[in-house]
Amino acid sequence: MAKTKVGLLCCLTGRTGKEGEEDMVIEKTIYPITNRQALRESQIPTFILIDDLDDTERLPQFSLKSQPQCHIVITTHNRKLLKGSIAGHEVILVNGFNREEAFNFFDQESQGFDREDVLALIDKFDGLPLGLAASRAYMARCRISPRVYLQLLNEKAAVSRIEEEESRWLGKYYEKPGTKDGAIKLLNLFAAIRMAVDKLSPKVVSMLKLAAFMDNTNIPLLVLTGDAATVTAPMRLENVDALESEAEGLSLASVEGTGENRMLSLHRVTQTSMQLAMTEEEEKEHLHWVLNILLKFFVKDNRYSCSGQLSYSLMLHVETALSHASRISRDDHHLTKARLYEVLGFLYTQRGMAAKAEGPLRMAKRLLEDLAEVTLKESGEAVRGQTPGDTAGVEVDQQARLLFEKLTLAGQRLPDNVYSEILLNKVLVDQDIEMFHRKTGAGLDKSLGDKQPLSPVQLDLLVRHGLILPLERLKEVYLPELHVSISYSLGRCYFYTKEKYNTNEEGKRDLVRCMELAYNLAKEIHRRTGIAVIHQYLTERNALLYLRLEEQDKDTKHLKRDTLYAKERYGVLLQDQEDYFEFGMLKKSGRELYSMTVCHRQLVRCYDQLIKLADTEDEKAAYFEQAQQHCREMIQYAESEIRKDKHGKVTDQLERLANFYNTAGHFLADDHSPAHLDEALEWYRKAYQLEKGKGRVDYPLADALFGLIEGLIQRGQEGDFSEAQVFASELLVAYEANWPEKTRDIKKAKALLKKVLELIEENTLKLTSYS
Repeated sequence: MAKTKVGLLCCLTGRTGKEGEEDMVIEKTIYPITNRQALRESQIPTFILIDDLDDTERLPQFSLKSQPQCHIVITTHNRKLLKGSIAGHEVILVNGFNREEAFNFFDQESQGFDREDVLALIDKFDGLPLGLAASRAYMARCRISPRVYLQLLNEKAAVSRIEEEESRWLGKYYEKPGTKDGAIKLLNLFAAIRMAVDKLSPKVVSMLKLAAFMDNTNIPLLVLTGDAATVTAPMRLENVDALESEAEGLSLASVEGTGENRMLSLHRVTQTSMQLAMTEEEEKEHLHWVLNILLKFFVKDNRYSCSGQLSYSLMLHVETALSHASRISRDDHHLTKARLYEVLGFLYTQRGMAAKAEGPLRMAKRLLEDLAEVTLKESGEAVRGQTPGDTAGVEVDQQARLLFEKLTLAGQRLPDNVYSEILLNKVLVDQDIEMFHRKTGAGLDKSLGDKQPLSPVQLDLLVRHGLILPLERLKEVYLPELHVSISYSLGRCYFYTKEKYNTNEEGKRDLVRCMELAYNLAKEIHRRTGIAVIHQYLTERNALLYLRLEEQDKDTKHLKRDTLYAKERYGVLLQDQEDYFEFGMLKKSGRELYSMTVCHRQLVRCYDQLIKLADTEDEKAAYFEQAQQHCREMIQYAESEIRKDKHGKVTDQLERLANFYNTAGHFLADDHSPAHLDEALEWYRKAYQLEKGKGRVDYPLADALFGLIEGLIQRGQEGDFSEAQVFASELLVAYEANWPEKTRDIKKAKALLKKVLELIEENTLKLTSYS
């Protein structure tokens, strides 16, 4: 029998050892296996244990094949084996304790520790027994709580003392042959991780250091692969491959997915270990890189599923990085953090988490105004008393002019390299590239890639084509435009959290003022610089005209006047051919499909409302015909943006496609015609199936469920009530789990469920009486 793992593997592969090679000694008195043939032909039951396998090439394939008399158990830290020779065989992943197991482990000596503190410590070590056992013993010896222990882990000097103490304790239970006294410190979990990190190549270490300041799961590897100025696309792919191979090989991380869509996950304790190994200056430097990398890819453009998905996947990582960055006060970090907080708040509204949106958006506004030295009085007092919807108010205009001047001056004070970095941080998506080609025709760089940062050469080319603003022009508009963007997103929180402001008129007026100010400041930018920013268009389309369609506190005459005005303006916006820029890059040019689709949707809403407000049947019929036409065009444009591969699988589509289906369903259901009701239910069903396919709960899913329940109740065909009951139960669960603050909608969902159950009971009684 081989004495060592190396010897065993050599025996199994049929290789003979050199004379005198100790690990090749075979104890023939036990069982003489000298080659694979002997093992294959033998009928003697055999058990082989291979501990800590890390060399896949030396593992013979034949030994894994089915042999009734031979049983093999392999332990390994190398996740790559799961994708190689061991793939398909029975695999048991050992990832440490789960939270409850770990809590029970602590509970043996808990001394009444607070459960939440214990769970926080468990999460810190990701349930790894080596870390938890040592920390539990340390706390017992020092008579400290988990909360105090966690605080000590944030202090580098304290961690050094903890490492030494824990290593001494572990040394009593874990000892390797031949270790000397000085080697015992390597038993500490943090030190063991550092040993593994030392085996990595410098480029992989650099990427893992960036990951140390993000959330520990599902980090898109695309964002860790270097600066576009020095790293080409093939080099980025090579870096990703190296990270996956080396980090998984040492069990420091795991990678899921393929190609550019790969995601990295690592233990929190690995992140902590890497942070502790850095000096204070190194931490600041790496955090600076992380913030700027996130700024490249974390954007508000969520029009399409593929481009929006990357930003959504970064939300937790941005939250984590911003929490680390709270101690940094450099001016350019004020600006960077303002951008990140703004996008984070906006994306909360887009992911069914609007209750969390206001905080980040107000933080973004405060950071920007602090940078520009805008006082609270200058920021808000001038527009007090304005009537909601009055976008031409003198006070709002005055405030917009004041803000433009203050923000422009602050922008001029920032060094040129800040703007150079902003421009080089631009990341294009497919829709941008297609628009650029439409705008310029032939001659544009064919190397422009989806979700790829620009190189200096590409940037220069786009500036020369007028697709990106020169640095000096960007200086004029950047900070004022950022204020517009923040105010727009903050103001629109009202539409997602209306119930919150039913009894808070001042809070509502504050958000309405934000929308008005955003529009007026955008117009001021256009007037002063000649540059139209995209949020001027968006604020009218998605904010001020939304207010016109609000029914609350309006009589019929007022509502009809506002609705007719909104219809007129949406018709103008539908034909709009202006060029609009977003933070220095052309974002809309001419009549692009997405904007046209949204305008058609809003026109359907306008006409649907006008039908209800019509004075005569002829007027109602004319409005219905117009609404039907816009509804057809809305669906046509929306579905023309669905992209499929050669196998028919959808690869990209409008992120909010379900909203357009719901709008069609709502319009047709309002007609109360049996023929139109069937069609309405089909549109609601398409919206429902689309949202369910995404695997998450969001507002369009709730809208589709409401439409399906009400439509099925109204139709009342065989099986409709039972189906409505299923949908009503699902709707109620969704609201209670995700939007408990929306009490009005929850009350409505409960009422619908009650009504469905009553209808089912009535039908049952009727059937019983007939029988």
